[in-house]
Amino acid sequence: ENAVSALISKTNDLGDLNSENEIVRMVAAQTLLIEMRDLLFTNAEAMYLFVYNQEYDEYLNRGLSRQDDFQLREELRQAIRTMDTVGRLGRWTYLETDGGALIICYRSSNNLVGGVIPLKKWKSSVVQDNDWEFLLTYNDEIVQSFGTELIQVKKSDLPAGQDPQWIRGQEYLIAGRSLDELGLYIIRSRSSVMGGFEKTRAALAGLIFIAFLLIAGFHFYTRREVMVPTRKLVDFMSSVGNGKYELRFSSSAPNVEFETIGDNLNRMLDTIVGLKMKAYEDRIQFDEATLKYVQLQIRPHFFLNALTTIHSMSFQGRNEDIRKYIESLSRNVRYLFKSGLHTVSLQEEAEHVENYIQMQDMLYPDSVFSYVNIAEDARESQVPQLIIHTMVENIYKHAVAVGKLTCILINASMEERDGEIMCHIQVEDDGEGYPSEFLEAMERHEVKVREDGHGVGLWNLTRTLQLMYQKEDLIRFSNKEPQGSHVDIWIPRKPKRQSSVWNL
Repeated sequence: ENAVSALISKTNDLGDLNSENEIVRMVAAQTLLIEMRDLLFTNAEAMYLFVYNQEYDEYLNRGLSRQDDFQLREELRQAIRTMDTVGRLGRWTYLETDGGALIICYRSSNNLVGGVIPLKKWKSSVVQDNDWEFLLTYNDEIVQSFGTELIQVKKSDLPAGQDPQWIRGQEYLIAGRSLDELGLYIIRSRSSVMGGFEKTRAALAGLIFIAFLLIAGFHFYTRREVMVPTRKLVDFMSSVGNGKYELRFSSSAPNVEFETIGDNLNRMLDTIVGLKMKAYEDRIQFDEATLKYVQLQIRPHFFLNALTTIHSMSFQGRNEDIRKYIESLSRNVRYLFKSGLHTVSLQEEAEHVENYIQMQDMLYPDSVFSYVNIAEDARESQVPQLIIHTMVENIYKHAVAVGKLTCILINASMEERDGEIMCHIQVEDDGEGYPSEFLEAMERHEVKVREDGHGVGLWNLTRTLQLMYQKEDLIRFSNKEPQGSHVDIWIPRKPKRQSSVWNL
């Protein structure tokens, strides 16, 4: 009914169907067909929408494909044309067709507007449990009975009110309600309703106990393997930032990831100390940018937020979500601490971004619609690690909020630019967009990082592209109409330079 109501609200287009001008009618018809298509896409319960103009005998419809039964479509067409004459406007009606159908119709601007639910399709979408049976009544008479375990039900078995009731000696439970002359009832056997209650309660208690053990174990593990080493690493990097280049990170790290990071940092410090001549000043600048890039990846608050999320989900009894979240977190951490070249394949970066979005979906349920489209010839392109992740993370920080839907679109393809084949990456959302002062600063290449660290991600991304490819026009920030942000990134086939920190 929501889809039908939305279609009725298009009063201008419906009114144009009565125009004497044939072109006006054709434009209105095309607009209404597009609107019906969109309504069917956003209203899963609607299976067939129609508009019938009585004055010109014009019939518009969307929903039934060419493969659907021709007889059904013709029966629906004839029934719709006679709805006004049989006094059924504004009420659900059962239509005797091959398999049956439910139809509702309203009048608007000399047009009949409504929707149809063919029961053949509806049955396949609702019958999923072998212990369920569905009854459809019309004028208090049973007209349809479908399910894998069919039970002989009489008219006297139907509940008189809204409360469910037991039938057949309390062997089956029947519940349902009626709308106009239509009624829908669901029947389940007593064993399916009550049989697994005790087992479910015992299993739930066991799952809660296991969840507490997992949380305690995970807290101990992350504190020993992640939080304590991360704090030591941050203290070490702060000391180095204050000019104590003689320090070296301890090699006795608790795991391979931190040991690799420590070795990388020590190698980088050795490189910095060894660069004494003026000819190496540019390389020192590049390694310093790389160090900031590594610092950006190792952020203690990321792990603290992850622990807080798991702790919150445990109180909500979301055990399956906790398991999925931990799996996604593990993949995310391994990617962040990955050693090797500073570039990764675009396919690997895209998989990491999709894993990151899955983690965020648990924090922002039903708040984000994401679509990632990577051209086949671009999947193996080498791109700077976390280049897409940084943009997506910025969207979550500034555009995503619980209670509103945010769309994130990522597209990548190989294109020619300035006579060179490059990987063109586009990231956009429908949030509030970038502030005008930020866009102006980016045009002037004067982006500054605030003292609280705001803007460090986009600054680091822009600076990394400049240093690796020796170009300043590889990234462009803009806003969309009517709202939203858009980022274009062009990645040449080979970088001009790569950080020595990553060449292990």
